[in-house]
Amino acid sequence: MRTTTNRGVVGVDHRPLVDRLYRDRSTAHPVLTAVARLSDRCERRERAVRDQLVRRV
Repeated sequence: MRTTTNRGVVGVDHRPLVDRLYRDRSTAHPVLTAVARLSDRCERRERAVRDQLVRRV
């Protein structure tokens, strides 16, 4: 049995976990999509913080 941990202590099979994470998604690469969205959100927050800092100076 292939597990998601080195020793299989958790007992979660790798393949069913991957299938569960990626099924019923509208995108072919949901993890990449999520990372891209997170990056975009971080960039927007960084701009907002910089704008606030510039206004205070």
